[in-house]
Amino acid sequence: MDMLVQRFVAGDVKRIFVNPALGCRSSCSYCYLGDEGFSLGSKPELCATGSKIIELVENSGMFEEGRDGSIISIGCFSECWDTENIEVTKEIILHFITKGNPIQLATKRCVRPEQVQGIVPLIQWNGQLGIFVSTASVSQWKKYEAGTTNPNLRFRYIDNISNWGIVSYIYIKPVIEGVTIKDVNFYVDIAKEKKCDVVVGSIFNNDSASGKLSPIPSVSGLYVNSSRDEEEIVKSFEGVSRVFRSSVDAVEFWRITNE
Repeated sequence: MDMLVQRFVAGDVKRIFVNPALGCRSSCSYCYLGDEGFSLGSKPELCATGSKIIELVENSGMFEEGRDGSIISIGCFSECWDTENIEVTKEIILHFITKGNPIQLATKRCVRPEQVQGIVPLIQWNGQLGIFVSTASVSQWKKYEAGTTNPNLRFRYIDNISNWGIVSYIYIKPVIEGVTIKDVNFYVDIAKEKKCDVVVGSIFNNDSASGKLSPIPSVSGLYVNSSRDEEEIVKSFEGVSRVFRSSVDAVEFWRITNE
């Protein structure tokens, strides 16, 4: 595959990252897309159809079908639930859900039950489709996540979707030092109200101090850089929710549960 194609579909047999577009209309202050050469704060010029993405995945030589096969991760270089991308994202989900593969998408938009109701009858096992509702700040979301949906609206339907057989998560990622932790009580209250699990994750950037490469297939060199606040945030959910340290950990939990 040429370099541009590899940005739409990349990864390995364990986890394949797919993107309906390259770029994002939001302008999150911590975003790595600028370092990857993609646009922020404007409509992406580079887009793909659902059928093209599916073709690229199945011809990649990486795809392994089934529950224990490749994880399909949608949206590392795009906002996959942007109005411009929803239908392409749904087409991708509808195809791979029938293959039995685990599918995950992370979004800073509101996923409404009526938008996914056609997917529900096709789900083959609990946890097969995970929606990770992402947030790094609530009280300062306009500062750090400009162009995204108000967090209160993001989480409005998270319990409805879980009740429909789609596993929804509070995706506290990335944890911004000294910022995200200020809203931990909000996150805990949402977890209690919605009865959903939580993922607490680190920031990805070009700082190589940690020496730990991010799982995102980058050209700029993205590294995982943890915040000292992460462990305190994790402890806040004791007795409230399961907490995973990555979206893949959540997938593996449900794979094992369904054995």
